[in-house]
Amino acid sequence: MRMVIPIAETIRNLDNNRDPLEDYMGFGWDDLERTYKFRNRLSETKKSAYRERINHIKNTSNFNCDEN
Repeated sequence: MRMVIPIAETIRNLDNNRDPLEDYMGFGWDDLERTYKFRNRLSETKKSAYRERINHIKNTSNFNCDEN
C-alpha cells in the first residue's frame, strides 16, 4: 500500500485534486497488479470498483490519464 498512495496522490495532483484520493487509488493498483508481488492482492469486487472510478476520472478530466 505504501507505493499505491504516492501514485494515487501524483495522479490526483495532476488532475487538480478534483476528486477524493480514494478515487485515484485504482491507478496505483492497476500498475502494481501487473507485477508478481502484487498480483491477485485485490478482490474482483475491489478491482471492479477501482475500474469504475478510473473510467469516471478518465471521462471527466482535462488531464490525459491514458497510458502512452
